[in-house]
Amino acid sequence: MIGVTGSTGFIGAHLMQQLGESAVPVDMHDIVDSSELERVLRTHGCSSLVHLASPLPKQGSGDQGGLEQEIVGLTELCVEAVARLEHCHLVLLSSVRVHPNGCTVFTSDAPVQPIDGYGKGKASAELVCASAADDMHPVTVLRPTSVQGVSLDGDVRGLIGVFAEQAVLDGEVRVMGDGSSTKDMLHVSDVVAAIVAALDAPPTQVGAVRVLPIGSGDGISVLELGQGVAARIGAVIRHIDADPDDLSGVVDVGPALTQIGWRAQTNVEDIIEEIVVAVGSGG
Repeated sequence: MIGVTGSTGFIGAHLMQQLGESAVPVDMHDIVDSSELERVLRTHGCSSLVHLASPLPKQGSGDQGGLEQEIVGLTELCVEAVARLEHCHLVLLSSVRVHPNGCTVFTSDAPVQPIDGYGKGKASAELVCASAADDMHPVTVLRPTSVQGVSLDGDVRGLIGVFAEQAVLDGEVRVMGDGSSTKDMLHVSDVVAAIVAALDAPPTQVGAVRVLPIGSGDGISVLELGQGVAARIGAVIRHIDADPDDLSGVVDVGPALTQIGWRAQTNVEDIIEEIVVAVGSGG
């Protein structure tokens, strides 16, 4: 059995659907301490835990420190519970936002220098997981890039979803800066497939920690994305102020392909089409 935190979220709901009866939803709001989480995992005979539960990134300054602390606190509960089980594979969904601006290719060993509270929280969560990993408690860290798609209840998610809603509601797509920033678009179904592939092939090396960047490996500029959505809906492009914390780059797909046999299957044109249709139908 496979425990899943964040099981009702965007990615989590899709993962639960894919895993079917082998998945055990874990609501972290109901978990008072790591002993309670351990009890849940033991009761259901879980040999793996996928940790997805996390607050979302915040725009601007906001409470970046509080965001980091919340991410780390949730991860510590998971690590402490897993460590007390005889054997359990922990899969942490991190983010490419652990990397700094200027890192144009996200590799497994790219510099970890996050620029906001969300990235700092994910980087710290990775360290928490790695510090507790051993042969009986292996850890897989997945660092996905820009996850896009439609939730199970019909809501559109990701930058393409933002552009599509702008186009339908306002007749314009608002592109930050000159739009030259490069994005690696990743469909939610491909993220789910990567998680499943990681579960099917846990790390076996001594130390039992692996870090895998997850993306398509294909870059597209924000302007090209905006133009693709605008053309599909019949909207215009309007440029607005650039985001100083914008992260630009593509994923190195090699590690995921060689270690878990995974690569993205959904191209950006199909993602745009799916999201535009969902927005047009009132999703």
